[in-house]
Amino acid sequence: MRDHLAIRRFFRSPQRGWGALLGSAITAALVLITAAVGCGDSGVDGMPDSGDIADTGAADGTVNPDAGDASDSGTATDTGLPIDATTPDGGVTDDGLRPVLTGFRVEAAELDRLYFDSSEPIAASNTTGFFVSNRSATAITVNPGATTGHYFTIAEAFTFWDNNTIRYEGGGDVVDAYGNPLYEFTLQFVDNLIPEPAALADRYVSVSGGGAHDGTSEADAWTMAEAGSNAAAGQTVWMKAGDYGDRPLFIRNAGDASSPIKFIGYTTTPGDRPSLVRTQDTAFDAAEMPYIHSTSTSGSGINLAGQHYIVLKNIQVAGYDHSLLANGNITHVLIENVYLKDGARYGFNLFAYDTHSTRVKGCYVSNAGGAGIRVAGDHNLIDDMYASSRGAPSMDYYISLYGGTIGLGNIVRNSAVVRDPADSHTGHGISVKAGGRPLEHTLIEDCTLHEIGQGIELRHHQVRYTIARNVVATGSRARTANLVTFRDDTSYNTIEGCLADGIYVGVRFAMNAGEDLGIQPGGHHNRVINTVFDNCKYGITIDGFGGTPLESTDNEFAHCTFYDMDTMFALPVDYGDSNTFTNCNFATITNESFNSGTPTTSYTYSNTWDLWAVVPGAGNISVDPMFVDAPGGDFTPGTADLNGGTELDYVRYDFNGRERTSNRTRGAYETE
Repeated sequence: MRDHLAIRRFFRSPQRGWGALLGSAITAALVLITAAVGCGDSGVDGMPDSGDIADTGAADGTVNPDAGDASDSGTATDTGLPIDATTPDGGVTDDGLRPVLTGFRVEAAELDRLYFDSSEPIAASNTTGFFVSNRSATAITVNPGATTGHYFTIAEAFTFWDNNTIRYEGGGDVVDAYGNPLYEFTLQFVDNLIPEPAALADRYVSVSGGGAHDGTSEADAWTMAEAGSNAAAGQTVWMKAGDYGDRPLFIRNAGDASSPIKFIGYTTTPGDRPSLVRTQDTAFDAAEMPYIHSTSTSGSGINLAGQHYIVLKNIQVAGYDHSLLANGNITHVLIENVYLKDGARYGFNLFAYDTHSTRVKGCYVSNAGGAGIRVAGDHNLIDDMYASSRGAPSMDYYISLYGGTIGLGNIVRNSAVVRDPADSHTGHGISVKAGGRPLEHTLIEDCTLHEIGQGIELRHHQVRYTIARNVVATGSRARTANLVTFRDDTSYNTIEGCLADGIYVGVRFAMNAGEDLGIQPGGHHNRVINTVFDNCKYGITIDGFGGTPLESTDNEFAHCTFYDMDTMFALPVDYGDSNTFTNCNFATITNESFNSGTPTTSYTYSNTWDLWAVVPGAGNISVDPMFVDAPGGDFTPGTADLNGGTELDYVRYDFNGRERTSNRTRGAYETE
């Protein structure tokens, strides 16, 4: 059973008050989701490919949209490819399951290789259909008879600074021992295991530093200002814990790829690992790591001044207008274990259209008025971010990505977004907002959202091909939290394997009058698949402005489970046309719609049990799903009566990562 259940049990526990709920246990709960590798992957986006300008091989535009093969029975065919003699053959019955590729990674020993594992031994001879962000795969090498040690050869070697994903759009020849081919799959994270470049020289900073000191020892330490002005490529500046007050760090020089400039805080000994417990009320501690702070609402605590090849670690900043400011197009920057709070406008402000290859890892931000972190550009990574708000200033955006000159391949993963329900602003949780520039092929995975008004927000017509996977949204039915908002003509995005648990709205379609209305204000050709909506007040809401009908067409809901809701649709205006529900499982929903709008949708091969009425449509049934443990969050049907759904080439696995057979089960889970 997938670890979504651990998350929902944590948030629903009656013993959890707000102090405990927003304490360190949320981080522990987040770790539980992160451990679920490969779970909930639908296997394919099914969307037309937009291209990736950074690819140096064949243009993405030459690849056909994911087509799959609806008639494929999984029967073995002779591919003519060599199968190792140690692979099960002949005497072992083919189970018909397709091979699955996982564990994509770059290792230090071979920088021109992208390694991966397989669920069973495989054979392959070409890289057709595989796309590595910001790189091009030129060959594939398989370790015969094994499930690890396979790799792609990459035209341009990886570096420590790279943040990459890989996807497969079909057409290649990866098969298992029986000729069962690989299914297409959506964006997968590539783990970069290349070590951080080593330093050539050390310098030091302390609260008592300065004067005639040259920074070469703790006894001759620099001030913070001297460090920012004097540090050079290849130097590590060790900054001792202490209360630095209103003495900001202004970085005036750049490093290079093999010799970055590092600014690293420590407690007592350079290289120790200072840390704070991340909660909604984390108290900063000058005895743990350097603490820069001001009551002023102007300026910045750390200013990167548009520099490149910089490493920042183990620092606390409170106050200022921007707690940490890029102040230009930064590239190849690592920000790790940095804690920010109470920025008047922004916490981490990395907003510049050509920012790229920047990594923000294991950080914390709270109560930044405008945004906790905002990043523009391409191929940037936010990993293990804790963003929270309670009281003034009430945070508007928590984690926000913006378009850029290239605007491709950004990643948000393993992050927690937490809002106090008493905050005046309902909040934008993980926002993907083009702002007039391209923003495509974004990956969001393994994140939690609590009491966030717009949980995952996909906004503007340049936002396309986003993959949001394994995201849990929790909250209160009485408030405004939702799992995902499609707005302002966003298109061809996929929400897969997610959970909306006890929140106000599952999915929201919206537009903002006067803001990038595009062609279809509410979004089109988006998909929500293998997702569970449990105990929500509304399943889907449509926001119109001034009574204007909100066109939102050709959106697909497939293999979703909707359970225990007051109302399926809240529609002040008509819902648009050609929106479909296929192979879904609806149970215990009191009303079809609220307000005056008409839901012009179609239902096919779905189960509609204990609803407002019998729902007509091809292949629809109405049977008790007999869930294994609905109160505990296990929506596996306890009856085979839900089998017989239609085959969809873009949904190959279920919520738990089990391959769907030709006799597929309606809803997010296959029957046991």
